[in-house]
Amino acid sequence: MALCVRTPPYHPASNGMAERGVQTAKNSLRWMSGQNVDCELPRYLLMQSNTPRLSTGKSPAELLVGRRLRTQIPPFRKFHPEQRVWERRLTGDKWKPAVVLTTGGQMCYKILQDNGVVAMRHVYQLLDRGKDDSK
Repeated sequence: MALCVRTPPYHPASNGMAERGVQTAKNSLRWMSGQNVDCELPRYLLMQSNTPRLSTGKSPAELLVGRRLRTQIPPFRKFHPEQRVWERRLTGDKWKPAVVLTTGGQMCYKILQDNGVVAMRHVYQLLDRGKDDSK
């Protein structure tokens, strides 16, 4: 049986992805130093195993068990310009129709409200309206 070695032994710099993973874990452990590590470490490990990889497009947990694991972290939503959405409002009706104008950052979008006002909303204040306008 042939053993396939892809990096030279005792030369960790040859495997950049593994080294980056170690660096991320060390930084996270340093960040947790003042907190309850018994509680934070499992959250970190769950987040790492549930994060999709660029090479496969799937998370390690998904490859292992065949489905996405449930976490407290909600899935990231993306919207495109001119997409019809429901906008969450704090006053009056909770959900009102709107249209996405542009992205306002990683997690924010500029939208055109049904009353003609342009507003900035967080991604978690928006839902895809799809083809159903009956609500």
